[in-house]
Amino acid sequence: GLALLGAVFVAVYTLIGTFVRRTRSTTVYTTVVYSAGALTVLLVLLFTGTAPLGYQPVDYAAALGLAVFCTLMGHSIFSWGLHYESPAFVSMAKLLEPVFSFVDGLLQRPVYNICYIFICETQCFFIFF
Repeated sequence: GLALLGAVFVAVYTLIGTFVRRTRSTTVYTTVVYSAGALTVLLVLLFTGTAPLGYQPVDYAAALGLAVFCTLMGHSIFSWGLHYESPAFVSMAKLLEPVFSFVDGLLQRPVYNICYIFICETQCFFIFF
C-alpha cells in the first residue's frame, strides 16, 4: 500500500512539474519544491518532538551529502528535463535510480562511490540530450 501511494505521489509531482516548468525556470521551481519539503520536515520535527540538533558530525555530513548530490544535483536534473522532455521520458529516467543504487551497493568502496556519483550525475545530465 505504501509503495503504491508513493508511486502516485511521484506521478502527481512529475505531472505538476511538467506544467509548472512550461512557465518557470528550474531554479524557481526547485526552490519552491525544496522549501516546501524543508518546511514539512521542520513541522514533523516540531509535532513529534524530535530534536533537530545534537547528532554526530557524521550524521550531518551524510545529510549534507544527500542534500547536495541527491537533491540538488540529482532530482534538479529531472526537474530541468521536464522542460525539454515528456513526463513519460523523465519518469523512465527516474527508474534508473534503483539500478545505480544496486551497483553502488555492490561496490561499497569510497573510490567507487565517488566515481558512481560522477557517473550517475553525468548520465542523468546527458540522458536529456
